[in-house]
Amino acid sequence: MQAGMATLPAFFSDVVGSTGHVYAVMPYPFLQFAGEVKGLAEMETFGRDHPNVSVTAAAALEGTKFPEKLDLFWIAQDYMI
Repeated sequence: MQAGMATLPAFFSDVVGSTGHVYAVMPYPFLQFAGEVKGLAEMETFGRDHPNVSVTAAAALEGTKFPEKLDLFWIAQDYMI
């Protein structure tokens, strides 16, 4: 899951509850945009208070290596006009 906006990872954190886990990944190339850097910082703050959320920035393919089997993989990119 892209960490660029806190809304979706926060939503999924509530959905999976304390027995599930959300992995939010920001691909490195996105960090050239100030809005994405801000989104990553927001998610890191959110993740500190929610033990079922892990936030990372990584190369695109490296970011998809998870320590456990996933039940759902969601990818999103928001386009603003």
